[in-house]
Amino acid sequence: MPRFSIVLTTTDRPGLLAAGVRAVLALAFDDFELLVSDNFSSIPASEILTGISDERLRIIRTDSRLTAPDHWEFAFAHVRGEYVMYLGDDNALHPGILADADRALRDHDLDLLSWRVATYFHPGWDIVYGPLPDRGNVVGIDAGTTGGLYAADPGAVLRSYGDNLRLSGCFPCMLNLLFRKSLADFIRRRAGRFFWPPNPDISCSYFALGAARPGGYAFFDRIGALGGRSVDSNLATLLSRGRSTRRVYDYLAEFGGRDMVPLHEPKFLSISNALASTISQARATMPDVFSRYSFDLRTVARKTIDDMYVDGTLPWADDHDFAAAVDAFIASLPGADAKEIELYRDECRARMQDAAARGHTGPTYIRNADQARVSLLEFWRKADPQSKTLNWRLFRETGRNPIGRHWVSGGTTYVDMGLYGGKDIADASGNLPRVLASFDRPGDAFLNYHRNIGMLGERLTGEPRAPRSAAAPAAVAVAHG
Repeated sequence: MPRFSIVLTTTDRPGLLAAGVRAVLALAFDDFELLVSDNFSSIPASEILTGISDERLRIIRTDSRLTAPDHWEFAFAHVRGEYVMYLGDDNALHPGILADADRALRDHDLDLLSWRVATYFHPGWDIVYGPLPDRGNVVGIDAGTTGGLYAADPGAVLRSYGDNLRLSGCFPCMLNLLFRKSLADFIRRRAGRFFWPPNPDISCSYFALGAARPGGYAFFDRIGALGGRSVDSNLATLLSRGRSTRRVYDYLAEFGGRDMVPLHEPKFLSISNALASTISQARATMPDVFSRYSFDLRTVARKTIDDMYVDGTLPWADDHDFAAAVDAFIASLPGADAKEIELYRDECRARMQDAAARGHTGPTYIRNADQARVSLLEFWRKADPQSKTLNWRLFRETGRNPIGRHWVSGGTTYVDMGLYGGKDIADASGNLPRVLASFDRPGDAFLNYHRNIGMLGERLTGEPRAPRSAAAPAAVAVAHG
């Protein structure tokens, strides 16, 4: 039995798959299997990976196109490892994260382990949204880490999820969720499945957090993965409001009209309502564990309005049937709540329409093109001594001109991987330690914030803990609730 099973799911993105596989196989830890699960892609994964020979690699393929949750369930039936994690074909890991994870799991008898995530914008990315870069082969880092391993409170994470219908920094999601296989087996027996529509990456984390044993969840305050962003992704569809890609429409079409939020009301599909549906699914299938976690329908309404008119991440926001369903839901709320939410909706809609009429899309952010126009003379004249020192060091390290190849926008540091000679996510993963050495910095702002809201606790040392009871995970969690 391998220590870890890394499940890499892929569906019709042949341009991303090979680099994603190379990134995993280059990890500085050998005791794992890489299970590539192909969801009946037009070009089979076995053909794309024909030149890669590695005994750790297994390729499986569905007999027909499945919905994403069903595909993930299909893949799980084939895993062999003691601990499991899922990656998409556009994601990658820090080369050293599995070695560190193995030590943490052995020292502290964990059910779940998570870490912070940087972002990789794949070549071809050309979407303008907020402070995000407007082209690809770029890594985005939220600098300021302690490097430590901390006890985490799953209950606090789940309560924040329900209160805000947003993902906190301590809510694991796919590429930063490493879970004990026996925990997922237990959940599947109780709930019927581990991966629920419409978001299997969210549901597995939610169920796992609720069912973990007390003291069974820990969090690395360090960057351990790269979350990929490609122009051919669901996110690209959402951020471009459907102008760049139809990927998310294809994703939804795979459900063939089936209920995408089973065990949940209301039924309209917004980002926020999809997040709320996971709470309903968990409460309905494992009430002894999840009945203490819930959400407020007013929050669903306000956050859906944000999805539509503030964040602008719903391509179908102007669809008549969708808008009518949202309006009917708001009208169904108690009188005072309905009036308050209707006023908020009208204000947000008016601001969005006014901004569009004036051609104003929001704050002006630093872009790649802005950086490229900076001359060496201009930089040297205006830069502070710290920036000069950093760029001189980068030049000596890489042999390339670093001017215009790194910048800060919206609080995130962006680094053009061309500075390191990188061309894809496998190169970005391999160079991630070098990037972090130059652009991350010691900082406890993230740690302190999540400590203050109860998600993170004591720093865990290398001293092993006494083993916890091996009783049914949910029963133990409830007993200590």
